[in-house]
Amino acid sequence: MPSEPTKGEVAGLLHSPPWNGRPCLAPLLAASGQVITYDRAGIGESGPLTAPRDLNDFVEELFVEELRAVLAAAGLTRPVRLVGHSIGGVIALAFARQRPERVAGLVLLDSSHPDQLARFAAVASPDELEVGADDRRQTALHHPERPDLGSLLGQGPLHPGGLGDLPLLTVSRAPGATPSAREQVWSQLQRELTTLAPAARAIFQQAGAAEFSDSGAR
Repeated sequence: MPSEPTKGEVAGLLHSPPWNGRPCLAPLLAASGQVITYDRAGIGESGPLTAPRDLNDFVEELFVEELRAVLAAAGLTRPVRLVGHSIGGVIALAFARQRPERVAGLVLLDSSHPDQLARFAAVASPDELEVGADDRRQTALHHPERPDLGSLLGQGPLHPGGLGDLPLLTVSRAPGATPSAREQVWSQLQRELTTLAPAARAIFQQAGAAEFSDSGAR
């Protein structure tokens, strides 16, 4: 990754609603650079959606256009460093692929993976499959974005090298001492994200310790 931002450089922060309703990373990043945060359509103070979020939001570049409009409204023209958490990570990846000239670097924090539903299903018990399906139904009904997670997180495998030489860092929670099959899959999915760029790095964080890896070594 490039050196830490200096005053005046920009870090774009792309995220789900703040943890427990409280800002988390933005105040820390703002100490060393300009930070832009935004609520996606249907969330927080942004206007309501006219239709549920689904794969068309990627195909038709609606997610990307929202982020482009945010940067334009802020008067930003130089490349930014994007930080994406959860589904925000998938959106950040799409923006980096479709607008590479606008992105100076990418950080993915426990990012969703475009193939995670199939990978989780492969190791799930019948009861876990039913719970997962019910969770997706409830999310589609009650989440502000009403997302179709089956399409958003069922896009298929990644294409290694798809981000070229873009600086990329993935940060994720480390599995416990006896990880479940799902936790093992999650860690593998996070490592796979580093295959998108040759010089990408991964950090798996536990309380008091962190495991580092480079994409070329795994």
